[in-house]
Amino acid sequence: MGGMVMVWEDLTVELRSFGEDSSQYKKLLNGLTGFAEPGKIMAIMGSSGCGKTTLLDSLAGRVSANVIVTGSILMNRKKRNLYCREVSYVAQEELLLGTLTVRETLTYSANMRLPSKMSKEEIKKVVEETIMKMGLEECADNTIGNWHLRGLSNGEKKRVSIGLEILTKPHVLLLDEPTSGLDSASAFYVIQALRNIACNGGKIIICSIHQPSSEVFNLFDDLLLLSNGETVYFGEAKMALKLFYVERSKGHYGEAAFVLANIISSFPFLLVISIFCGVIIYFMVQFHAGATNLAFFCINLFCCLSVAETCIMTVASVVPNVLMGIGTGTGVLIFMMMPSQIFRRLPDIPKFFWRYPMSYLSFTTWAMQGQYKNDMLGLEFDPLLPGDPKLSGEQVLTIVFGVPLNHGKWWDLTALITLLILHRLILFLVLRYYKRPKSTMLWFYAKERMQLAKRCLMSTNKRYISSKNKAAPHPLSSQEGLMSPNFAI
Repeated sequence: MGGMVMVWEDLTVELRSFGEDSSQYKKLLNGLTGFAEPGKIMAIMGSSGCGKTTLLDSLAGRVSANVIVTGSILMNRKKRNLYCREVSYVAQEELLLGTLTVRETLTYSANMRLPSKMSKEEIKKVVEETIMKMGLEECADNTIGNWHLRGLSNGEKKRVSIGLEILTKPHVLLLDEPTSGLDSASAFYVIQALRNIACNGGKIIICSIHQPSSEVFNLFDDLLLLSNGETVYFGEAKMALKLFYVERSKGHYGEAAFVLANIISSFPFLLVISIFCGVIIYFMVQFHAGATNLAFFCINLFCCLSVAETCIMTVASVVPNVLMGIGTGTGVLIFMMMPSQIFRRLPDIPKFFWRYPMSYLSFTTWAMQGQYKNDMLGLEFDPLLPGDPKLSGEQVLTIVFGVPLNHGKWWDLTALITLLILHRLILFLVLRYYKRPKSTMLWFYAKERMQLAKRCLMSTNKRYISSKNKAAPHPLSSQEGLMSPNFAI
């Protein structure tokens, strides 16, 4: 396809630190090379902090003074001017005046930015075309809204922000996470509108995006995948799925590697939390003095946090969404606490199910028993009645708390570590063999509604391009709730 091509070669971005040691540099991007063609929409993906926004800022020439950019950015084999008007940038946050309507906002921006030689009729025509392209017909005369004035939805506001940038008809449009904060339907329509602009206008569109749905991902032509400022994959978006599927099927990475990596990555954080919180609680509550007792308490706390983390991860691997995961995970942890001494003495717990086997499978039971023994063994307490002999810690444990003394605290800690290993094994098995069930009717319904939305959007395109058909097209704003999570199914 002919037209302007954007190329970046060996693009490196370094952040210079101010202060005493200003010679220190931190690499944000390291030797990136790629290109973007007209008529296509490219997605930049990667984890938080991988350099997505930095790359967009570099391509747009929006870097700050303490950032050093090396390499070359070419437009049709020519170095891009820093103040090039052929490139427009849409930031992640919308900066709109809430008291104006959509049409007033676009008209105001058009009068300020379009050439002064254009007549009012020509400017009005550009504004109406932009409203049509972005599917804002039904809300064109609605106020945008702010914190105290109700106005547009988040998806409509995002499309207004994009409309402001395409007024000047740039050759390149850069967007920083245009679907951030949008539901699945709004995100789909925003990306579909961008795809229409790219295909019909021959524009280059590059946008960063975080965790897109499969329907949204399929709208992209190209994909640039980043990790720690370096390129992991660059090419066709559809080929990336095939590539990673092949790597996954060949065993390049799997569930065991994930579980092991999670253990290694979370270990230092859990250790720091256990030591800091353990030391503070130990001396604040004035537990049984001694370095061994303090070490046991911190290790015991570390194992409890590790088991709780593993339980939550196992639940997250099974449930379909975050809210259900929070509720289910909390329920699982409370269920584990019920057969322990937190609520009742072990001899008072019903023997069927709760005492046997749940009290032996509950990590809180072993943790509580170990900590009771760690704190009370070797201590003496004043009697209830004056003149009676003092009570030993062993008597308090057996009579008051019902803690068995047929094994020591280190056996309790060993049992807790065994349960931790067992929970990690369960996490591995869930990741390896569990497949999330899908509602067949819901899946077919969603596909049907999405196909209907696509047909409506294509119909809108054709009506807009064709000068013969003057009928008003179906606006995007009337379809925005088709796949919303709040839509009744």
